Amino acid sequence: MRNGCPCLKEIEDKILEVLSGEGNILEDAKAINILGAAKVLGNEIAEKQKIADETEIKINIARNGYKPVA
Repeated sequence: MRNGCPCLKEIEDKILEVLSGEGNILEDAKAINILGAAKVLGNEIAEKQKIADETEIKINIARNGYKPVA
């Protein structure tokens, strides 16, 4: 775990473990909690990707501003 939060690999492993078990995963509280954590992590990753994309655009604009001087 990094910063108290499970990493993507840990969540993937837990999901695979739950899916490989027997029974109805919709009735398994542990499975529901794991899937919920995966959803939260996915949303966090999507938000960080959006910020990274916006930053990349700003960097490219700044970089293009220096091309005439180069």
